[in-house]
Amino acid sequence: MSALQMQHMLQGLVVQRRVIKALILREVHTIYGDTKLGYLWVLIQSAFGIGVFWVMRELLHAQNPHGMPVAVFLILGFGVWYVISGCINKCMNAVRSNLPLLTFPQVTELDVMLGRVIVICVTQLVVTVLLLGIAAALDIEISVYSPRLLFICFTLIPVFGLGCGTLLSALAVFIPSLERIVPLMMRLLFFASGVFFSATSFTKDIADILSYNPILQLVELTRCAFSFSYPRDGLSLIYISAVSLSVLTLGLLLERYVRTRRQR
Repeated sequence: MSALQMQHMLQGLVVQRRVIKALILREVHTIYGDTKLGYLWVLIQSAFGIGVFWVMRELLHAQNPHGMPVAVFLILGFGVWYVISGCINKCMNAVRSNLPLLTFPQVTELDVMLGRVIVICVTQLVVTVLLLGIAAALDIEISVYSPRLLFICFTLIPVFGLGCGTLLSALAVFIPSLERIVPLMMRLLFFASGVFFSATSFTKDIADILSYNPILQLVELTRCAFSFSYPRDGLSLIYISAVSLSVLTLGLLLERYVRTRRQR
């Protein structure tokens, strides 16, 4: 690569960084600037969902899953789910919601999706940390058993979310009905992704089938990072890493392919 090509590439990266930064600020203002509660609404929404299932477990006299406090169990499950489902939904609506911006040559469909994914991931990370902090203030024991595993999970979660979002957004160009089908499928996945249950609470045959779900793998592996005793039966970092990178690669390639079709 010549020095001139390198210079052009660096200039392109600088422009893209500025574009994504501007899109992030616009996204934050669009989502949270029009409500008085702002970011507080995300915290309330997450806390409400966790509270409902916490109360249900208490009413059913369910035991702490594998010795992990129920609050931590649910906070981690909902945190992973909100990131992945948010990335998918926001990426699928990104192009239609930002058509005026896409008339500028510096702004691409991928830039818009990246901006949205970054906002979702950072927001949910902050919310999860705040909820864990509130749980700790209530004398609920919280400890990170494996920082390395936690870092890997926090890396793979947005990678998988962005990959699914770009892939489904591109496929929706060929199959427009996906925009209505995907939300329905996400509702079904919510009940099969281990958000409020552990896969090991089922028989081995059912648990083996559930373990093919990448979202459940990410949820359970994140919980493993917080507990030494949390079982890893059926969980595989190699599997979820391969799936996440494959989905992201396919999504980026297909997103690039459909750009000309979107412009027609």
